[in-house]
Amino acid sequence: MIRASAAIEQRLARHGLLLLAILMLLLTVLVELGAASVARQFVTTRLQHDAESLITGLSVTPAGQWQLDPGVLPPVYQRPYAGHYYVVQVQGQMLTSRSLWDYQPAPSSLVRLAPGENELRHLPGPEGQQWQVWQEGAQVQGADVTLMLAEDVTPVVQWVAQFRWQMLAVVAITLVLYLLLQRQVLRRSFAQLRPLREAIQAQREGQAGAFPETVPAEVQPLASAIEDLMQRYRAQLARSRQTLGNLAHELKRPLQQLQWLAEQEADATRRQQLTALYQQLNRQLERELRRARIAGDPQPLSPFYPARELPALQTLLARIHRNDRQLDCQWGDDAAPPTTQNALPFDRDDMLELLGNLLDNAWRHAESRIVLAFKPPSAGEGELREWRIVVEDDGPGIPGDQRSQLLQRGARLDESDAASEGAGLGLSICQAVVASYHGDLALAESPLGGLRVTIALPAAAS
Repeated sequence: MIRASAAIEQRLARHGLLLLAILMLLLTVLVELGAASVARQFVTTRLQHDAESLITGLSVTPAGQWQLDPGVLPPVYQRPYAGHYYVVQVQGQMLTSRSLWDYQPAPSSLVRLAPGENELRHLPGPEGQQWQVWQEGAQVQGADVTLMLAEDVTPVVQWVAQFRWQMLAVVAITLVLYLLLQRQVLRRSFAQLRPLREAIQAQREGQAGAFPETVPAEVQPLASAIEDLMQRYRAQLARSRQTLGNLAHELKRPLQQLQWLAEQEADATRRQQLTALYQQLNRQLERELRRARIAGDPQPLSPFYPARELPALQTLLARIHRNDRQLDCQWGDDAAPPTTQNALPFDRDDMLELLGNLLDNAWRHAESRIVLAFKPPSAGEGELREWRIVVEDDGPGIPGDQRSQLLQRGARLDESDAASEGAGLGLSICQAVVASYHGDLALAESPLGGLRVTIALPAAAS
């Protein structure tokens, strides 16, 4: 039995969402790293330019003191804690920007560098600032100078963090839009399969459902295989059932000749053997003819509608046997008659063959009443979901020991006991039909007094 797996839409959504999320997160990380790198590079370039300006503004007074021309740097270096700072070390003298105010950088942060050396670092600054520090060694008027310039990059860090959250928001919105768009695209794509499903359902119900001329290329081989399989199945089943009926009719003439030979036989023992052989073959032939008449025109893959099929079956059985039988047909627990909308989701021909044989047996032995009940599966939690079909009559019934023998062996009592002719006729066929649906067939005594046949067919088999 084919079981349903996870929906294609769910699998595509899950895998696509995972892949898109990974790609978007990688893209977010790369963009964030790129933006942070550009910002750091921009700050570093500005610090390098300011370092060149510092070197240009350094000079020595006649008294031998080093001084810095304040005009070579922007005014931001003059405002306390403005975010731009410098420290110059030259011949034991230290020149600092006014922006440092009373803040003294840690001694470990002032690394003496030889001319031509430079270093880029990050250090904590005053009032919670984060410094990006550029240190450079140079030579001015024959003296070694070490420059340290720092800039507060806290706004840059905050901007990068804000940019990160904005990118994550864009990723989340993109993922939601992707899911919605994918769902819409998949539903529109699967909607193209609806005509194929409707055609299969129509043919299953015996209607003339035509397969669509165009389907998506991915399912075209499957659709073609289903169409070909259904056509072959319908043709083969109709042909086999029609051939069986024709064969039974064709065998009537040889049987008549066999009967004539038996009557003409002079030897009594030989005549008795031929007559017994004729009766045995004739019973089997009558059974097959009755099956063909009950099934009628083959309509494979059609569900069984009791309200539509049973009246014709009842008329046929009344014509074959007696017309003084009352057939009570019940549907569901309320025992109401079935409507034209009530259907058993099993093959029409199988149900006609099954019920035809059971009703034929009941019609032979009932005194006046036959009950045929259909009970759909219950939808309750934990309950066994199965269809139940009950056929019972008010006839003499079958003793318990014979019922067990009949079911154990699949025997036909009419072949071994003339007095019970027809009691087991077709039960082997009924068992075969029920077994094909993985169901059960049980015989019991009916409250009406006769035989009660209970059939259980799993709902999943439909």
